[in-house]
Amino acid sequence: MQYVFDNEAYFKFLPYGIESRNTSVVLTATANNVEKKFYCPCSESLDKGMSLNFHVIFSAPAGQPYTVKAVKRNTGPEAEKNSALKEGKKDRMMSYYSGQWHADISESTSYHGLHHMEIKIYDSHDREVDSTIFSIFIS
Repeated sequence: MQYVFDNEAYFKFLPYGIESRNTSVVLTATANNVEKKFYCPCSESLDKGMSLNFHVIFSAPAGQPYTVKAVKRNTGPEAEKNSALKEGKKDRMMSYYSGQWHADISESTSYHGLHHMEIKIYDSHDREVDSTIFSIFIS
């Protein structure tokens, strides 16, 4: 038997966007006072019911302010059943310290499936200057 691989259908489930020029993300997942840190945008699966903090670090000189605009995209039948497929958007002003720009985005793991956090950095003229996507699987 021969199988046909539909790469377009498969691609939407991959942790794409992991190569960013100047942005890194540290994901801290917490449950029952146990904290785990993940540095790779496709690190591993997490349990449902965890608190998440995406710590965004952007390398740029001090001067003009930067803003993080994050878009959460849930996928899967459980998110669909709970009408949670709509994009969730959060904006945060970044703070400059230790020679880099920093911001935090908080979320939770509410639904089973593969979910994406798209993170974009905007300058003071509201121009996108960098972006990355952090994808996680909730088991």
